[in-house]
Amino acid sequence: MKKIDAIIFGANEYALQIVKQIQGSYNSVNLYVLEDEFEKVDKDIADSVDTFDLSDDWDDFSERFDVDHALVFCALEQDSHNIFLTISLRAEFDNLRMIALSRNSESANKLKMAGASKVIPMIQTTSNMILDILEKPVVTDMLHKVLYEEGDVKIAEVSIGDNSDLIGLKIGDIQFQERYKILVIAYVNDDFETHFIFSSDNKNHLLQASDVLVAIGYEEDINNFTQKMGGTNETNWRHWSW
Repeated sequence: MKKIDAIIFGANEYALQIVKQIQGSYNSVNLYVLEDEFEKVDKDIADSVDTFDLSDDWDDFSERFDVDHALVFCALEQDSHNIFLTISLRAEFDNLRMIALSRNSESANKLKMAGASKVIPMIQTTSNMILDILEKPVVTDMLHKVLYEEGDVKIAEVSIGDNSDLIGLKIGDIQFQERYKILVIAYVNDDFETHFIFSSDNKNHLLQASDVLVAIGYEEDINNFTQKMGGTNETNWRHWSW
């Protein structure tokens, strides 16, 4: 990936985490922010930090980057801005690869129609979870496949059914990778908070019916795991574009 320039649009926490995570993986990492966000951003966070306007004609952009060998992340705070940005860039650059963030399925479909190469769904629990686990080496490689590469690796929220054989077991004692070929990184219980299993306290959590497990894995393996748990898979693949 060293020959590819990465360009991130946005100054929110998620956009800045993307910048931090992909440092060293690309020829250059470049951040574009709106005018009113420029003063708030650490100028050393990327190889370059510049401002842009949604009405830009992109002449400077095409002179600066080889757009056929660039990867763009549309990570603006508002879905409407991401949609407009995607339309604008696609109108200028047929072969530009763009990954766009979306907070709901309606916007995801619009972003795909606008020309995004891939759309990342930001469901509430998963969006908070991603920010925390980006710094966890154990899941970085698989998460990179979810966010930045083509393939069938997915993030899903799987509920535990009433008759699951995992009920009553400590979550930290279950060999999810060996038994189910998935990686479980967190659970959500009755308090509706996300608890990451990397901490010793959370590893001792006894699973119960209606707990929700946040899992990463191939779609087929996640579907098989969901079936074995007798629960439901909260991510509807048909409504999200990847």
